[in-house]
Amino acid sequence: MPADDPVSGGRPGRSLTARSDPGTRITGEPAAKTDLRVRALGEIDELTSYLGVARAHNPHPELGKILVRLQELLLTLGCEIADPERRGEVFLTAADCRALTEAVRVHERALPRLVRFIVPGPPSPAAELHYSRAIARRLERTLQSLAATEPVSEAALAAANELSDLLFALARRAAHAAGEVDHEWRPRAPLSDSDLQ
Repeated sequence: MPADDPVSGGRPGRSLTARSDPGTRITGEPAAKTDLRVRALGEIDELTSYLGVARAHNPHPELGKILVRLQELLLTLGCEIADPERRGEVFLTAADCRALTEAVRVHERALPRLVRFIVPGPPSPAAELHYSRAIARRLERTLQSLAATEPVSEAALAAANELSDLLFALARRAAHAAGEVDHEWRPRAPLSDSDLQ
């Protein structure tokens, strides 16, 4: 199979091999797979893919459109993180961040005010969106760590922060659309034998 055949993981220019490779950046420089930039790219891929799982379990067309746009935004973010010198033309903008911030406000206004933590769970796609939100938080932490030593744009950092907030709001809205209420965590007594049997 030609090395430039786009076959693996939806990534162009990737060929299947039976061996591990040491990893390189888009610049061609060597990069360990434990490198923070490589880790961030993996988390972007993970989140993009898991939003696809949420879409597969989603019965609401409007939510589906939002999730596709978020997947597209994440692919743009991946292009930017892979190309820190910005030799390409694909990167996030202040307009992207403003749109995310406004979306958080709009969706939060449509929800009851929270005073306690939420226990994530069914129905779909709310559960998948809660998990996606946790991945987004991990991605944000990785990007913050990366920004301490290497260039990361303010737009990328802001987008990662707003994205996790938006996914949390969307998870709640998906649950409410299915007729569920928020499963709020409340302080309780220590576990008893009957709790887990």
